Amino acid sequence: MFNIKRYIIIHHRAIIASVISAMIVLVLCYLIDNLPYSFIGDATLGQRIEQIKSYFGFTKDVTPDDVFIINVAYDRDLVTVNDEFGLPKGNLDITDRHKLLTLLQKIKKTQYKYIMLDVTFSDGYDTRYDSALFNELLNTNKIVVAKSENFVIADSSLLLKTRYSDYSTHISESNFVKYDYIRNGEATFPYQAYIDLNNNRITNFGPLYFFRAHLARKSVVLKLPIKLWNEYQEDTNGNNKTIGLRYYNLGADLLDTDIDLSKLFENKIILIGDVSENDIHDTYLGKIAGPIINLNAYYALVNDDLSISYIEIIVLFMIYFGISLYIIRRYSILNFIPFLRKFKSKTFRFFLSFFSLSFIFSAIGVAGYLLFGIEINIFIPSLYFTIFGYLVNYHYILKEKCEI
Repeated sequence: MFNIKRYIIIHHRAIIASVISAMIVLVLCYLIDNLPYSFIGDATLGQRIEQIKSYFGFTKDVTPDDVFIINVAYDRDLVTVNDEFGLPKGNLDITDRHKLLTLLQKIKKTQYKYIMLDVTFSDGYDTRYDSALFNELLNTNKIVVAKSENFVIADSSLLLKTRYSDYSTHISESNFVKYDYIRNGEATFPYQAYIDLNNNRITNFGPLYFFRAHLARKSVVLKLPIKLWNEYQEDTNGNNKTIGLRYYNLGADLLDTDIDLSKLFENKIILIGDVSENDIHDTYLGKIAGPIINLNAYYALVNDDLSISYIEIIVLFMIYFGISLYIIRRYSILNFIPFLRKFKSKTFRFFLSFFSLSFIFSAIGVAGYLLFGIEINIFIPSLYFTIFGYLVNYHYILKEKCEI
């Protein structure tokens, strides 16, 4: 019968080393997963699963009931653009600020829940409505306005209401992959909306972040349940009919009609932005508008996609501990596939170990994502344990030489 107490006494050094090794992998994965971009610049395992589900039609594109989306893509105004010397160099079309001003004045008369204005106001694009619009923004409650690192804001007083809506890209990947909720030390655009509506915050202790009393990530791989690929809401009863608009065009559908805005906006989060033409981004599921990505980021906070459960931490620790102990006890894939021992190339054995571990972690990752919706890092543990195995093997070789 296996005596666990005797095993611990005999192999206590290997067990301690395995505990340390497992902790190192957990910390490495956490720190790298918290980067604002994908470490290897590609879709994650969970995103690949979502791609497959989308291809076979297993995903839904649903707009939450408490959201009202206003499209400004077709409400444009020409402004004069000057060069660095103040000389005019032509015209550029921007979002019609007069219509935005009119909209905000109408919204303030309704019982709206919140306004997410995903329209940026860059310095150098001036209109005669700017002063009135900016003053209206400053005097509007329950609102957040987008800004970008790529330009200077038109009026510094707007900094009180603006938050970053940018996302980071990897050197080998320009597509949107992850969303970073804290940028340049401040809450980003959707995170500020969440703070104002729910009064919950992401806290940190050094590099560790916490959310809702759990260890959490400040950079999250979004699942993008809201895509807004269709303008019309489809009947979910299988009648193949449309039952209403998913978004309204600012001028044509709202300002130029007699529609009752008080009923439309009542207790709604009003998202305003270009959702159909210009502000479109490549994602792992296809092209999705920037305001919709921000909306997904907001609901990721609502659905608590940031927190890491204690069970997940314990299970991953046990897996990493078991693999570490397995390696320290000098087991490898070669123990199970003897014919591979004839290949003496160190490079071959390195890649064999890496791909074997990648397969194991991929299987664990698929099971974890499908069963519990959790996303685990595949690349870092596979690379770590491959290198760890070589270091352990090198240690034993040196030890054997010293004993001769």
